[in-house]
Amino acid sequence: MNNEIAEKLREPFPPDDLQFRPGGKPGQDGRILALAYIDARMVMDRLDEIVGPGNWSYDWEPMTFDGKAVKGKLTVNGVLYADAGESERE
Repeated sequence: MNNEIAEKLREPFPPDDLQFRPGGKPGQDGRILALAYIDARMVMDRLDEIVGPGNWSYDWEPMTFDGKAVKGKLTVNGVLYADAGESERE
């Protein structure tokens, strides 16, 4: 991936695109953590715009029987990026 493409992909999304959801359990003071996120469609649209719809793909696979832990694989212009995550939700 060249530097120009990498810079465009790293650009922050506009603040209006941010959404929030509660995270964790309330503390002793009753407050709860707000987690910011963007909709996956926004990421897909950006990838389509910058590298082209045929030049990236995403796949995931469960790592546990209950599906709470998953491994995601993003390929952009033939370069594979992978990460794993786990849900804390019951």
